[in-house]
Amino acid sequence: MTTARGPSRPRQRRSDITRDRVANVALDLFNAHGYTPVTTNAIAEACGISTGSLYYHFRHREDVLWYLFQRVEARVRPLFVEPPFAETGLALMRRQLAAIADLLCEYRFFFPDQTAILRRDERVAEAFTRLQADVVEAIARQLGDFLRPALQGGRRVAPDTAELARAIWLMVTSWITFLVSRGEMVDAQAVARVVPVVVAILDPFIPA
Repeated sequence: MTTARGPSRPRQRRSDITRDRVANVALDLFNAHGYTPVTTNAIAEACGISTGSLYYHFRHREDVLWYLFQRVEARVRPLFVEPPFAETGLALMRRQLAAIADLLCEYRFFFPDQTAILRRDERVAEAFTRLQADVVEAIARQLGDFLRPALQGGRRVAPDTAELARAIWLMVTSWITFLVSRGEMVDAQAVARVVPVVVAILDPFIPA
């Protein structure tokens, strides 16, 4: 039994490494040219492998997209569901937004083509909708934790945290498209500018 199991693990590890390499090459192509124009042939050529070898790891381009989305989800969800930062309140929100900005830049291809991608890929669309709902709900809870207590007894009116959370998510996920529409370079510095914009939305609700 031990002899039968032993050799399978190295093979699986090599497969995983190759799968990640293909996904990383595809990500570079998607970011450079957009998702729609990049074909499986182009991905295989950029990887230096045959299309047959590519199909061993990904049956089609949508499988590559799904693999990339799963990587994004695995990084986004913990940021808000169980934040890995010591900060609280607005400082925590800044850390989370900065981490999201890094992801926006790393996977920037997705956002200008978001509507078309989600219409074509039901699997990604359903998962994205679930992730979106969970993150917005987590942001709303977080806003309630640090905005409502701070406003108690003051003259300012506590915001509708659910609507404010939706506004924040909309601002963040639309930022790449905003930059593209203005003809701006989509780089880490430009994407990071979304953080002070979101903080400006929160500022009226934060007592001086």
